[in-house]
Amino acid sequence: RQLTALAVDRRWSVALDDGGMRRGDGMSLKDAMREGLMASYRFRSCDQTNCAICKRSITRAAFEMLWYYTAPDSELPDSAQVQMLGGGKTWRVVVPICEKCAPPCGKCKLPRRTKKVAAYADKLSAMRGSPVKGQGHCQHARFLGMTF
Repeated sequence: RQLTALAVDRRWSVALDDGGMRRGDGMSLKDAMREGLMASYRFRSCDQTNCAICKRSITRAAFEMLWYYTAPDSELPDSAQVQMLGGGKTWRVVVPICEKCAPPCGKCKLPRRTKKVAAYADKLSAMRGSPVKGQGHCQHARFLGMTF
């Protein structure tokens, strides 16, 4: 059998056999990629910055909850972080959000989309004139303090 090394995430890689299965635990490539993606959506350590919503100083933030593309000459919100795309012709602006404004889900550990986050997204969309995108938030249903 021939083994192939595939980089799924910066922190770990997966060795695949000919059948596309991970050796040892039987986890499929799809499951391994999903786990890597979910890990990127969780709160991550970062250089000291401020939460975009409450302006608190933080060292852990959720960066995938609110983001948008913009031109390099446009105005940015406070504490936004920029990733350059296409040789600097387009910017991807990510908005750091703290664990107090978007607490992590008890089941999946992804940030929860709260009323504060939704209100800030609406405010940012109105300021820009176009909608702000977002992903990587918890999809679990909550009812009477229970998570489903």
